[in-house]
Amino acid sequence: MSTDLFCVNGHRLPQLFLLGAEKCGTTSMALQMKGQYGLKANTGRFGDGTFEDVGKEPHFFDIVKRADQGIEHYASVYPTCEEAELTFDASPIIFADKEEQNSYEHSFERLAEMYGPERLKHTTFAMLLCNPYRRAQSAYYYFAGTFAMCQGSNGYHCTNNTTAQFQEFFAMTGQKMTVDHPELVSATPFHTWVDGFADSQQKLSTDCGHPGPEKKSADECKDPKYVVGLGQYDRQVSKAMDTFGQLTLIAAPYFYDKAKTTIDQLLALVKSRGGSVPYSDPASHEDGALHEEPDWPGAPLPEHLSLEEDMSPKGLEYMKSHYDKSNKHIYDLFRRSPPGLTTIPDQSSSHADVTTTFLDPPAASQLAAEGDEPKRKHAGLRRRLLRQWALRAGAH
Repeated sequence: MSTDLFCVNGHRLPQLFLLGAEKCGTTSMALQMKGQYGLKANTGRFGDGTFEDVGKEPHFFDIVKRADQGIEHYASVYPTCEEAELTFDASPIIFADKEEQNSYEHSFERLAEMYGPERLKHTTFAMLLCNPYRRAQSAYYYFAGTFAMCQGSNGYHCTNNTTAQFQEFFAMTGQKMTVDHPELVSATPFHTWVDGFADSQQKLSTDCGHPGPEKKSADECKDPKYVVGLGQYDRQVSKAMDTFGQLTLIAAPYFYDKAKTTIDQLLALVKSRGGSVPYSDPASHEDGALHEEPDWPGAPLPEHLSLEEDMSPKGLEYMKSHYDKSNKHIYDLFRRSPPGLTTIPDQSSSHADVTTTFLDPPAASQLAAEGDEPKRKHAGLRRRLLRQWALRAGAH
């Protein structure tokens, strides 16, 4: 195959897409592929005022105003064909609701149409899947609790709830500080938030953050269809398979422990489809997944209580009602590996047992989020993290 298919206006289009799942380790995998394997991600910016993450997530196909500008516009943020043998896109192109009434609705179709059948045959699509219960907790504190980030039809529109939190912190400590984008630990514990939905079985609309005269509050942005719903992997996997005809599913715990083996297997698939994988020294490939602590002033402090400390039996039952069917379907896919689907690890691996348990909920007997003790622990942790954040922001 001629690599000219992926050289557009002198820039190298991705031959590998890591489609998600969000908060499952895609950043760690991207860091490892760049730092140890010599792969290249997006190096330029669209500069249109909408979210993009240079070095990992260009967010092209899920943002309509970008996708409408065509494949040359997409290629423009990637290295030149001479600079890169292989590039990848790790934007989590995912959706959270059955109706798919958001900017992700036609992301896969846009990608497939823009690439065309010939490029698609030589492109690899993968999803890194982790425990949906722990993913939801992580997503809540990172997005809903700290950013109050809302997903809208034209990208990301946020109602920031951090100003009042910082004022509260300054009043508590007597300090004065001015920062642009403080991202703090939510004052509401995850279990309190989930229990509220369990009590009311509330289903919020999917238009959180849409542009318009009436903006929803930060609390309204904490939509279970976003924070909880993104862990319903069955819809995302099925849509990817239907659109691209092939997909690689990776069990996140296997990647965390066997990063080298995981990436080696993934790149072998890329190579089998005609990708030119750059040489890298095998001695530099680490077994464990990398983790990079952000040190910029507004970076989140994602530390929180353990899931067992932060979930009640009532909340567990509520989340199981969202996840049981999806988890059963994903386990079945790992077991059967139907045509077009590759699994890492596969059933011949000595580690295949992880693919039968990694989505399981915590044991009800281990849950501790009842009474006032978890709230006290969360409040103490939050105060400590706020102080850490303030010190770090002050250092910049």
